[in-house]
Amino acid sequence: MDIDDDFPRLPTSITNIELERVTMPVRTLLALLEHLENMPHAVSCELKKCNVKPSIEHGQVINRLEASTNLHFNGYSIETEGRRNRKMCFKCWK
Repeated sequence: MDIDDDFPRLPTSITNIELERVTMPVRTLLALLEHLENMPHAVSCELKKCNVKPSIEHGQVINRLEASTNLHFNGYSIETEGRRNRKMCFKCWK
């Protein structure tokens, strides 16, 4: 499944997000993290084997998670499938 730049706004009642094998731009994932930071209640988000493009900007996502005072995460992994296909995995929560 591909998610483009127009990632839908999530309802404020959401408490859990799980994305698996999704392709999305880095800017869309950063927007999702910003939305989670501004949620008024506890929420968790898990990415499993997601293709975040371009992969050379994965560091932006990790820097955002590390710098956040509202989101917590317990590490991340970058899995390589094939020569150029890198998948990002992490779990964060507020």
